[in-house]
Amino acid sequence: MNRKERDYLNNVIRPIIIKDCNEDLPKINSIIPYKDLKRKSPIPLTKEDIIDTLSTGDFITTKITIQNNVLSDKRSPLRKNMKNDSEYDFALTYSLMINEIITVWANKNIDNHYSLRFD
Repeated sequence: MNRKERDYLNNVIRPIIIKDCNEDLPKINSIIPYKDLKRKSPIPLTKEDIIDTLSTGDFITTKITIQNNVLSDKRSPLRKNMKNDSEYDFALTYSLMINEIITVWANKNIDNHYSLRFD
């Protein structure tokens, strides 16, 4: 991700995300991954962790999804180091077009995202 893209995400998209978080937690596209993560996660997961990640986490990259030659979604994973466990980060994929959390996961902080998934 170049500087212009990162500035756009931080200066334009982030305030929208923060506004959504002030009103309520953005919709999680599928509650099953969230419940799985809460059950299997090596780190405790709270609503506050999700909001903190959305509000202050690092945008990693963006992905554009095109279906039938039409832009269907833009997604960006965000990553936040967990203060209570330096071995794991909390990460989520956020849809920039529909303002929904697509998925959430705990990630070893040494992972360089070579196998990053957006769905």
